[in-house]
Amino acid sequence: MKRASRPTHFHSSLLIRTLVDLAVLEPATPAPNLPEKLSTWISFTDAITLSGMQKDCAAPTTSAMNATNDFAVAQEFSLARRALEQSISRYATPSNNKLRFVLPTPQTGMTVEEASIYTPYRRYHQNYQRHLEQSARSMRSRVRSGMANVSPRLRQLAMIDATYENILQEREASLLAGLPTLFERRFRQLCKAHEHESPELWTKPGAWLTQFFSDLHAVLLAELDLRLQPTVGLLEALTSDTN
Repeated sequence: MKRASRPTHFHSSLLIRTLVDLAVLEPATPAPNLPEKLSTWISFTDAITLSGMQKDCAAPTTSAMNATNDFAVAQEFSLARRALEQSISRYATPSNNKLRFVLPTPQTGMTVEEASIYTPYRRYHQNYQRHLEQSARSMRSRVRSGMANVSPRLRQLAMIDATYENILQEREASLLAGLPTLFERRFRQLCKAHEHESPELWTKPGAWLTQFFSDLHAVLLAELDLRLQPTVGLLEALTSDTN
């Protein structure tokens, strides 16, 4: 007898797997499937909004649909994504000069107790999260704009996606906002094993704080991957439609 395929769950995301691998999170039990999970997140008023939006999408449009270069849309997204990934991997500064992310490091003369305060690392994580959120939403909006005039079907998909984003963004923000505090577990795990060392040695190559930074940026990359999944789905629909 043919075995039924297992549904994809939220706990199978790269972000969750990374947190589990770093012993920050316990392995998750199978979660409800996507439609069942969404039903608990969408309120009655949200459902009314979605219903009204679908009626608007079904209405005939008099505006002509224009062809677009789906390769250009995908290339713009790919370049923006690569720039974000490189900024995380290199601990680099984003192109916006008003935003600057400086890795906190122990200052000369600090005691172990002073250098072990997690607050600067949490703040660094939170600041980078805000940048990722803003960048991901901007990229998603640009892709929707690029596909909206291709065909009535893609126009409808862009409108549906925009509606879902507005409905779910608060839930997403709430869930991801807990990551900086959750990741303190990793900081404490590494720090405890080296608390006998001078803080000035913590950032040497191969030292524990350097490893923590590497782990932190692995989590940020996984979070970026999660935030961009809806946009990747839009691009797949665009490519499928234009082909």
